Amino acid sequence: MKEEKEVTAMEAVLIILGIAVIGLVVLDFILTTLWVQGGAGPVTSKLTSGIWILTRKMSRDNKTILSLVGPMLLVLTVMSWILLFLAGWFCLIASDPDILSNSQHEGNASIIDRIYYVGYTFFTLGSGNWTPSSDVWKVIAIILTASGMISITFAVTYLINVVSAVNTKRGFAQDVLSIGQSGTEILLTAWNGKDLHHLDKPLSLISSNLSTLSTQYNAYPILHYYFNKDSSKSTSLAIAALDDALQVMEHHLPKETLPNPVIVKQTRSSILTFLDTLDFVTISDKNEEAPAPDLTELREKGLPVHQAQGEEQTFEHRKKLLSLVHLNARKWPT
Repeated sequence: MKEEKEVTAMEAVLIILGIAVIGLVVLDFILTTLWVQGGAGPVTSKLTSGIWILTRKMSRDNKTILSLVGPMLLVLTVMSWILLFLAGWFCLIASDPDILSNSQHEGNASIIDRIYYVGYTFFTLGSGNWTPSSDVWKVIAIILTASGMISITFAVTYLINVVSAVNTKRGFAQDVLSIGQSGTEILLTAWNGKDLHHLDKPLSLISSNLSTLSTQYNAYPILHYYFNKDSSKSTSLAIAALDDALQVMEHHLPKETLPNPVIVKQTRSSILTFLDTLDFVTISDKNEEAPAPDLTELREKGLPVHQAQGEEQTFEHRKKLLSLVHLNARKWPT
C-alpha cells in the first residue's frame, strides 16, 4: 500500500498562496468585466486610480502624457489579470515536486519547466513534454486550461467594449460642445429671440446619448481616465456646460421660454445618473461647489433672466460635477 505523502510547510504555503491569488484575480475579473451593478474589482480599481493620480503629479497635467494613460491602463489591466493568473497557477504547480512527469526526462521538473508548463497550458498551446503525474492534477490542468480560455476571451471582449465606449464619449462631447463651449454659449446659440425651443431635438438626442454613456461608464470606470487633448472632445466639460445651461433654464428663465419640459427633465436625470458613476473612482474636493452660471452676458443679449426667488435646490450634484472636471485635469467651462 502506497504511503500518503506529508505536505511540508513550504508546500502548504504555496498552495494557500496560489489559491488566494487565483481567487483574487477571479473576483477582480468578474467584478470588472461581468458585474452589471458597476464598478471595477479591487485590483483594477487601485491600479487605475493610483497610476492616474501618480501620472498627473509627475507630468504636472501634461496633456500629451495624460492622453496616453487611458490606453496604457487598459493594457495594464488585462496584463495584470494574466500575470496574476499565471502566478497563482505557478504557486500551485510548484507546491509539489512530483506533480509533473516526463517520459524523456528523469527527475523532477525545474522552476523553468514549471513556468513553461503553466504558460503553454494556460494559453492552450497544446500538449508539452510535461504532463500531470496524478488524476487530481490532471483535473486541475483542465481547470487551468479553461481559466486561460475564458479569461483571454473575456479580456479581448473587454478591450473591444472599452474602445467602443471611448468613441461614444467623444461623440457625445462633440454633440454638446458644438452647440456651445459653455452653458452661456449653449443658451445664446439656441435663443431665437423669444424662446429656447431650438434645443428640443438636440437635448433629446443628448439626453439619450448621455444615458447610454452612463451605462458604459458604470460598466467600465476606466473610461474616466481616458483623456483627450482636444477640449472640444472632453466629456467632463460637455456635461459641465450642459448642467450650467440647465441651471439657468430651471432657476432663471420663465417657463414659457424653455424647451419641452419633459426633455429638460430627462436631461437633468441623465446628468444625475452619470454622476453616480463617480462612486466607483477616487475623487477629491468633494465639498467644493462649482461656480454659479454668470447671467450678465445672457441679460445683455436679451434673454429674460432673473435672479432665483426663494431658496434654490441643494447643489450636491454641482460638487460632484466639479470633482469630475478636476478628475479629468480640466477647469470649469466659462
